Amino acid sequence: MTLCAHGRLGTDLVLLNTGASAEQTLAVIREQKIDFLFIDEEFTHMLPADFDDCPVAVSWFETFGDTSCVRDGWTSLQEMLKTAPPPKWPTAELPSRPRRGRVIILTSGTTGTPKGAKRPEPRSWMPASSIMSRIPLRQRRPAYLAAPLFHTWGFATAQLCIALRSTMIMRRKFDAADSLRIIEAHSPHTIFLVPTMLQRMMEVLPDDYDIGATSLRVIASCGSAIPEGIVKKTLERFGPVLYNQYGSTEVSWATIANPEELKANPTTAGRAPLGTRVHILDEEGNRVPDGETGRIFVGNNMLYEGYTRPGADKPVIDGMVCTGDLGRIEKGLLYISGREDDMIVSGGENVFPRETEDALSELEGIRECAVAGVPDERFGQALVAWVVREDSPAGNALTNEQIRGFVKQRLSRFAVPRETVFLDELPRNAVGKVVPRLLPKPWEGDSSAQAA
Repeated sequence: MTLCAHGRLGTDLVLLNTGASAEQTLAVIREQKIDFLFIDEEFTHMLPADFDDCPVAVSWFETFGDTSCVRDGWTSLQEMLKTAPPPKWPTAELPSRPRRGRVIILTSGTTGTPKGAKRPEPRSWMPASSIMSRIPLRQRRPAYLAAPLFHTWGFATAQLCIALRSTMIMRRKFDAADSLRIIEAHSPHTIFLVPTMLQRMMEVLPDDYDIGATSLRVIASCGSAIPEGIVKKTLERFGPVLYNQYGSTEVSWATIANPEELKANPTTAGRAPLGTRVHILDEEGNRVPDGETGRIFVGNNMLYEGYTRPGADKPVIDGMVCTGDLGRIEKGLLYISGREDDMIVSGGENVFPRETEDALSELEGIRECAVAGVPDERFGQALVAWVVREDSPAGNALTNEQIRGFVKQRLSRFAVPRETVFLDELPRNAVGKVVPRLLPKPWEGDSSAQAA
């Protein structure tokens, strides 16, 4: 309802991250100079008792009719609807079209207070056509929107469903087993999700689950890399329905990998869709030959219009925006090496943690993992693996030596983790991305001794 009002009034809409801390949320409200705040009951505790930055309306109550969370001076969406004046149409003239408002999407915030990215309003069918040139979406087919709606991917999926007149199936909170029940009960044609959700679904998928009895034809994932092992398991169990979109808050989409490409190359990010340019450039802004690694720049008709925070914008070359990632193109397919600031130099060699993560996703007993660089006296920098073990004989018996030996058989010696920290779970934000600053230092967790 708020989204409809935004479109009617031409306001600027800021979508707050439901996984942000109280401190981050308050900082964003003040930085964005919000004039009116809609908030659900479950988040009202995040506002200080003396909050008076702007008017507040509670839009959702955990228990219908219990409005005890509405503080003095606040209102509720229910009350606003009750007290709204009746429309004057059709007797009055229709007002002129309002200004084109912007949607402010917050970056994922894995390294600090999220920045606001100004997103343009689509002016034609071209954005939807770009996505559908690679993902076979269909009109008037039900779609399950599991991806968080406050982020670029989730918000875009809602816009696509509206454009396609698709029934939207949504839950307030994601649950993997519940998602499988939704597939059986409502038979969606498409599921929009993030990789962590897909991984959780694969973990609870029964051996006798009959996907053939449903109408599911598309599982569209975006937001972060899908572990190689999950790509293979999904294609094996669900069939040729997996589509992996690579993009960012700043560039919307860049490339999309279809099932055939993922089956042959599970780590690929796919090809650029209709009306999109993807170039790999060096530090001087020159294109690098195919197969060489460089900075990824993307051009399309839905690039962001800059951050709301001055001086923080991404580099732009020839109308293309830098994603902040490094990658290479081989035979038309894009492969992501990792974030520019994730790459380490170990023993004089460039090492990308993502390659080690992909390798470890194939090791029996590992539920999920994260890999990053740490200082090392011998090599300058070295990798450390943070691993969540499966509750299984293979997982419970997993050791640092097994992990090192497994990676050593597949990658160079500098890609082998120096040590492993075993955790009960990885710290993730609401979009499913691992938050590096929350990973414990090797000496703070259940880590093995340093291996030579």
